[in-house]
This record gives sequence, structure tokens and C-alpha cells, in this order.
Amino acid sequence: MTPTSRVGRAVPVVPALCLLLGCEDAGRQRTAPPREAAVESESPSAKIYPAPLQAGVPGDPDSPSALAGPTGTGGASGKRLAPPVVRKLPVQGPVEPELLADLDATGYQLDLIAAWPPTQATINLRGESVRLAPTWTMHLLPETARHPARLRVELSGGTLPLPAGTEFLASADADAWLVVWPDRRSYRVVPALALGTILEEGRVDRVPIVSAEVTLVGSGRWLGRDTRRIEVTDAVGTLTLDLVDLPEVGSAGPLACAFFFALLRADARQHCAPGTLPVAARYAWSRDQVFDVGAQRLVPRTDYRTGDFALPPRLGLFKPGELPPLAAGASLGPEDVWTEAQATSTWRVQNHHDVPMYLIVDGVPLARLGPHVEETLRLGPGEHRHAARDFLGQVVESGGTASGTGNGTAGRVEASPRPTVQYGTPPELEVE
Repeated sequence: MTPTSRVGRAVPVVPALCLLLGCEDAGRQRTAPPREAAVESESPSAKIYPAPLQAGVPGDPDSPSALAGPTGTGGASGKRLAPPVVRKLPVQGPVEPELLADLDATGYQLDLIAAWPPTQATINLRGESVRLAPTWTMHLLPETARHPARLRVELSGGTLPLPAGTEFLASADADAWLVVWPDRRSYRVVPALALGTILEEGRVDRVPIVSAEVTLVGSGRWLGRDTRRIEVTDAVGTLTLDLVDLPEVGSAGPLACAFFFALLRADARQHCAPGTLPVAARYAWSRDQVFDVGAQRLVPRTDYRTGDFALPPRLGLFKPGELPPLAAGASLGPEDVWTEAQATSTWRVQNHHDVPMYLIVDGVPLARLGPHVEETLRLGPGEHRHAARDFLGQVVESGGTASGTGNGTAGRVEASPRPTVQYGTPPELEVE
């Protein structure tokens, strides 16, 4: 079998987040250069990437940057605090529990939503509004004399690659991140740069930092605040990031920045100073594919507990080599849209890509297809618009319209000898 193409047919993408949230121009776009290769625990799709530009060490975190904005703050207290001593987290073993008092704490909550064309943001189903677009929440805990800054990135709703309630946990004094299960106890340690492959492919890859060029490209406005706009370009793609100045967030802001940089496999420490918070991001991948994320609201919180940011979680259960299992492949399944009596059409769907793809029918994600798999689904009769995409928008198939075959008598599924739809390049036929 020959390697299949990593990129499907490109489709024009409207700046849907700006239409949805009423923001201003989301910034310049630039066609991203091709990706580079992974190192350890290599992703199946990495085999077609060119060699890495640079696999160097991160830049000096104390190095000044003209793009960094305001100089450091001491978080909510406003006092300068000594930088925390960075602790190395064991990837293959449990993390030693920390002595962190469980106290009331103040911080900030940043709610984000991703534009996910051609999916609708929400759908009204039997009188209920169901969220389809991915959403997540950043819980930011500024540093104090008792603890360093912390960040919890909670996958909160819509179409997600991990169960809702899964969290990514980071601390200013840790060299890695934790993936925390929805039970708030189970966890595993992952390298920061693995966040992209976790979201995209459901796997933890160790990849090198990519040398990136960062430039100031203007200003914007988001959530009623003026933003400073930077553009980060490397071999993976181009990230346009809108930053607001919020001194009270302290060093939790750069942790949020590091989350966005990690999807580009870039180091954020020289470019996001304490008191700086990202509120909008646009990733431009190859073939003009894009992935837009924007803040819906930013609110102060006075009801946080420091124990909820403990690293590892209290009474933690270490899960080596695992990720939270995803019970369902998408927000909805065909059975949520059509009753058994209505589902009279059988579809055979094939995914020839190296990454999971989401089947989208009439604007609704109905199935998550693993790499190089075929699934049989029962849909309503007649023609339906169909498309497919991966989670981060690097592979988008525009699809078209199709209709399945009848289910036969008594609801019996009769699969067609040919696939109803297929995405990616089919493997070449073997020559006898």
C-alpha cells in the first residue's frame, strides 16, 4: 500500500468566528510551509513530512522580546515574585504529590469556541439546542506567594476528540502538562508539544521544538478590548494570535499562550509576557486550510479552589500510556437525528487518510472515522450533503451530495458493493 495523501481537497473558509462573535478582521493569512517530521513515538501521518528545520532547545525564558508587551507582574497581588524553580515531571511514572493548601482563590475564566465549517455551531433537535462546534474553557489561576501560576484547559462541549470534561493542566513551575480525565483523579504526563497530536490523532508524540519567526502585524479588538496581533510562522503553519493586556492574570497568561503555540510546536516563552492573555487564534495550514478559535467571554472568578489546580490531582490515579476513552465518535449519531423507522438508507463510508476524520452530513457531525477504516451507517432516505474534516482543520474534504442504498425488508441492512462516499486517495489495486 502506498502512503495516502495527507491533505484533501481545499475548500474556501469564511471567517466564521468573526461572523459569529462580531469581531473585527481576524488578521492576515499566509500559506503555511510544509510540515516537518516527528521524532519519538512517530505519528503515522508524520512519515510524509520533510525533515525538521530545527530541533533545538527552548529559548531563554528570561530573554526580553519586543513583542512581549508589558513587563512581568506578580499576578493578582501585583507584587513581583521570584521565578519558580522548574520541576521535571516523570513521563513514565506518577507525579509526586505537592504540598498545596486547598484554599479559596481568585482567577479568570476564558470561554472559547472554534469555527468548524462546514458544521453548524448548534442544531435544534426535538426542541433542544445541541452544541456542535467545539468549545473549551481556560481556567487561569495567577501566581501568589503560596503557589506558581496554573492553567486548566477544559474541553467543555461540542464535537471533541476527547470526552467532555477532559482537562489539560499546566503550571509555571512544571516542564510538562497533565492530561486529566473527567473524573478529576486519573491523569498522565505529556510533553507540551504533544498537545497537537493528542487533539488531532488521539496519540501522544514526542516532537522537537520548531524554529519560528514571530512578527508584530498590527492590532485588533476582541471582547471590547484592544489587542496586539502577532504572527508566528514555522514549518508546521502560521498562527495569528490576538493578545490583550491584563496585568491581573500574571504568569497564567503565558501558560495560555503556550497552549496555542504548542499546536504549532513552537516555544512561546519569549513572546508572551506575564500580564498578556491570548483571546483569538487563527491557524493557517497547508493548502489554505484554517482553524479559527475565538473567546466568547472573559470573566473574573472568586470561587476557585487551589486544590482544583493541584498537580497531580488530589488522590490522583496515574494512567501510563493511556488517554481518556471517547465513548462516542461525535456529538451526535445518526440515531439521534433519525428514528429507526426513518433510517431507511445505508451508507458505506471509507476514510483513506492517516488521521481520524469526522463525517458531516447536512452540517451535522455524525461519525468519527478512524484512519483507513470503513463504517456502515443508517441515515434518512434521499440525497444528503456530505463532507469530512479532521479536528484541527488540516484536512478538509468538501464532499458533495450522495444517497445510500435501501435497507431492505424489516429494517435489514443491505450494504452496497461500492462505498457510498470515500475520503482521501484509495490504495492502489494490487497487480497479480
